[in-house]
Amino acid sequence: MNNNEFIMVDKGFRGLDRLYPNICIPFFHDEIGDRKEFNHELSHYRIIVENVFAQIKKWKICSFPLNLKFKNMRDALEKHDKIWRTIAFFTNKFHSFGNRK
Repeated sequence: MNNNEFIMVDKGFRGLDRLYPNICIPFFHDEIGDRKEFNHELSHYRIIVENVFAQIKKWKICSFPLNLKFKNMRDALEKHDKIWRTIAFFTNKFHSFGNRK
């Protein structure tokens, strides 16, 4: 992860910023100007992410345990990777998120 990348989380991940410096956690007491603006801006991005999760969950393969036979852990990870790449491709292709043109 470079300095231009951030991990966006909700308030339940407090303390994680001590392990990962590039993490964005909403402020708890956000009545004050800059904190309120930061939380508002962060919420816009998090809504997009939550909408993507909702679309991903519509794929049947994501709703049930994965019942495939694996030879070893590498085989399992490769199959898992292929499934998620395919789901990501189709989710991006057939659904529009945010303000894309």
